[in-house]
Amino acid sequence: MVDNLMYLATTRLVIMYAVSLVLRFMKTLKETHWKASKMMSRYVNGTNEYGILYTTTNIFRLVGYTHSDSTGGVDDKKRM
Repeated sequence: MVDNLMYLATTRLVIMYAVSLVLRFMKTLKETHWKASKMMSRYVNGTNEYGILYTTTNIFRLVGYTHSDSTGGVDDKKRM
């Protein structure tokens, strides 16, 4: 089940953090991890119309965004 959730995490970015938490405890899974996995499966089942569609195309355009001062100070955005 966790392997299936790993695959779904690539198309449903909302569950990626929760899947990574369950993956940390793969060797010692407990009832809470099983419940969390079932909850994620129910969420994915209820949101079938959402997701990322990967298609092939001849046009390739790479776009990236960044925040130029993400570690700066709050008041003046300068490094401390």
